[in-house]
Amino acid sequence: MDYEQVIAANNSRMTSAVFIENEFSGKHNVQLAKLEKEHSKTNTTLLNGIFTLIYSSFENYLTEVYSLARKIDNSLLELNEGKFEQDDVLILKVINRLGVEEGNFDKSYLLTLDYIRLKRNRLIHHSSTHISRSLRENINKNGSKLNIFWNSMLPKHLQGIDFSNNDNGNQITYNILIDTLNILRGTANYIDLIVFDSFQKSEFLLKEILVEFKTIHKIKNYNLADEKNRRRFLGFCKVEYGIEPTDNDFLEMV
Repeated sequence: MDYEQVIAANNSRMTSAVFIENEFSGKHNVQLAKLEKEHSKTNTTLLNGIFTLIYSSFENYLTEVYSLARKIDNSLLELNEGKFEQDDVLILKVINRLGVEEGNFDKSYLLTLDYIRLKRNRLIHHSSTHISRSLRENINKNGSKLNIFWNSMLPKHLQGIDFSNNDNGNQITYNILIDTLNILRGTANYIDLIVFDSFQKSEFLLKEILVEFKTIHKIKNYNLADEKNRRRFLGFCKVEYGIEPTDNDFLEMV
């Protein structure tokens, strides 16, 4: 926008001839008339990369949250152990190995993750002019329900994603990225609760939070029977983990 008049007056000239003082003008040497199109292509490539990074970060979260669950319950299998009928994507591996009945896991989250995963695959492998059959089936069968679900879950509703639109499944915009971030954050909050409910609260307090508390404060021995110590630990639980242990939880810990 800053160079709108310059570009209009030099449509046929090359960037290296107009932006002489810019050391990079020769590396991306195109006619100024094509600059807007080139900028659009570069912007799309960046958005595709960010979308892929967002989903990869979410998969890292799934791996880490399962590792945390195994710290609490060492009887849980490794993610690459065991055989389950529905075990083809990471979220299903986590659910299966936690022993969570798929019927107890809100299907809307699973369908959403499937949509985002297939869209990620589409953006990476853009060899065809059409979206995959799996993504198209998800859109046609579940799109309208997912729009209703997330419009009810997100404070500002969906801004860029339309789960029911095939063309939207082939697009990437800034608002789609924002929706994806908000959706995956909400999904992570839901999974946190699922994982937390898969073991005893006192075990989580003892094997995770108390260990972290003692490490941060460089404490070897900590007597939770002491009222002052208990209040300090309670504050740590609230601030760092968002949970508030009860007296019964403390009794089970000690």
